[in-house]
Order: sequence, then structure tokens, then C-alpha cells
Amino acid sequence: MWDLEYGLEFIRDLEARLAPHGWHCSLGGGVLRNGSSSHDIDVICYPHSTAAYDLSRLYEGLEECGLERFRTKEQMHESWRTNRKSDDQKHVEVWFKNARRVDVIIWPPQAD
Repeated sequence: MWDLEYGLEFIRDLEARLAPHGWHCSLGGGVLRNGSSSHDIDVICYPHSTAAYDLSRLYEGLEECGLERFRTKEQMHESWRTNRKSDDQKHVEVWFKNARRVDVIIWPPQAD
């Protein structure tokens, strides 16, 4: 269960760890909208500058914060095509921290 209080604590810690890597993050989805979610927390990550867009640096920061990647963007796209009949191409990855799901939305999406 994610609630707004824990979500804000999490997002503040994550922002502090991502900033030295050239990335920011913000809160979105149900935790922001409803104050809680029994499923996940949505975190939007974006670079300080698109001229310095480096996913490896983002991943370093996420891992430093104790997150582990569970599903890649490509796996998410395949799941959406199969289960939802959707060709949505946004960059979403599923990560976990202490058995809590974190959906990481990366903006702007980069072409493959």
C-alpha cells in the first residue's frame, strides 16, 4: 500500500538521489490523485536537460535508492500489445522497492 505521506517521503528521497545524476522526478497517478494506491506509485522521471539525456545515469540513481527493475519498457509494450491490444509507446518500466511496486515513467521518451 502506498499512501501520500509515504509517497512524498519516497519521492523526496528519490529526487535527492537522482539530482546528482542529472535527473528529476515527480509524483503522479493514484497516490497523487486519491491519496493512496494498493497497487503502485507512479514516478515521472525527466532529465535536467534533454541535451544530457542519459538513461544509464537515471538507472544508477534508481538503484542507489534501493529500487530493482522488474520489467523493461520493451516488456511493458509487449504486455500492452498482448493484453490490452494497445500500441502505446510511452516509456514505462516497473521497478520494486521493498516489495512495493514503482511504475517509472520516463519523459521525454526516446526513439529506439
